[in-house]
Amino acid sequence: MLQHCAGLPLAITVLAGLLARKVTVEEWKTVNKNVDVYIRRGANLDQEYKGDQEYAGALRVLALSYDDLPYRLKLCFLYLGHFPEDYEIPVKRLAQLWIAEGFISSGSQRHGSVEVLEDVAYACLIELVERCMVQVGTFGSTKKIKTCHLHDLMRDLCLVKAEEENFLHVVNFTKAATIPQVRRLGVYVEEKCVDRFAPTRNDHLRSLLFFVDPEYKFANWKKNFLRSVVCNFKLLRVLKFEGMWLEEVELPSNIRNLV
Repeated sequence: MLQHCAGLPLAITVLAGLLARKVTVEEWKTVNKNVDVYIRRGANLDQEYKGDQEYAGALRVLALSYDDLPYRLKLCFLYLGHFPEDYEIPVKRLAQLWIAEGFISSGSQRHGSVEVLEDVAYACLIELVERCMVQVGTFGSTKKIKTCHLHDLMRDLCLVKAEEENFLHVVNFTKAATIPQVRRLGVYVEEKCVDRFAPTRNDHLRSLLFFVDPEYKFANWKKNFLRSVVCNFKLLRVLKFEGMWLEEVELPSNIRNLV
């Protein structure tokens, strides 16, 4: 199995994290068999990284760990693809987003409180960490994980799977671009192209996470953008501005019409 990891420590540790959850020899044999199957298939990864077959092979080992996830953890993992490369994700905010998206179901509640739901979300994160699919950034004063991030290779896998399953689309507005008809969208924008961003009507979009370098202040643009969001994304459930200064921006009154 190690031969398929291309000498990449991440692939080795992720495979180890997968094997650690298998308690019998037969289960280990099944994993070994599945690794061979994953290496032989994976045409999408081969096409994506045809210049580096070892890298593509390691990604397919990681894909095995993804497919071993329970359904809810798959959703939680794919959601991390919203965030930019090398981004330190605040765990408390991530838990709130997972809850808002409905990944942490009400059936998981013990007393119907948001605090309990956040505990369930944290337990999901812990399992992803134990599987070596998510890396710990910093710990808080209570020794709980405060921030986390994805290894570059794992993020590549996350985006490939998110695209395969039409779960998420990421747009990097370093040039003019249009928003596809998807349910979840992560948008990265730079100052030089901020005026080119003009949302058009999208009845599919349910979640929009917007990332801007916090050094930039686009007060007038933000006003226009918020107006466009309210008018064009009427079924939006989750709207997050990351790194944007909103203190001086008045929210449009009809934002209450959003879901």
